Amino acid sequence: MKCRKRAFEGWRFRYSAALLCVMLGALVGCSDEPGSSSNGMLSKEQLMDPQACKDCHPTHYKEWSGSMHAYASEDPVFRAMNARAQRESNGAIGDFCVQCHAPMALRTGATKDGLNLDEVPQKLHGVTCVFCHTVKEVTDNHNAPFNLADDGVLKGGIKDPVPNVAHKMGYSK
Repeated sequence: MKCRKRAFEGWRFRYSAALLCVMLGALVGCSDEPGSSSNGMLSKEQLMDPQACKDCHPTHYKEWSGSMHAYASEDPVFRAMNARAQRESNGAIGDFCVQCHAPMALRTGATKDGLNLDEVPQKLHGVTCVFCHTVKEVTDNHNAPFNLADDGVLKGGIKDPVPNVAHKMGYSK
């Protein structure tokens, strides 16, 4: 009986150690992106790309990638209506539509009116992870009244997030 118990405990230890190694490898792998900063954190440029979020946040990425947020600037109705509004207002509508449909493209200067979205890098299309997770303040209730933080901290509704090696985190209601 003692031999069986010792064998079971040995197996349990090896299984636990292997599981720990796999988990640590996955965690470290999340920061092992080409071009990551010297401290292992993803660079600001990398955080702009939702693809950088996929490996560490697969469920969230899958939900986002099938959502209206992901395709907000790809929608043919949006594109047609934006083009029409630009044309009929002689451009006076400006960034009104793209401030919601492609906010990072607008905020990075990649577009001013959404008419050139075919030339804008794909990572700036739609409502991206970094857009939602850098909102520091909402100043009104319509027309994208968001102020974004530029401190490199990704914010969310978890008051005590588990630290990771890919990016800084903070709470935001």
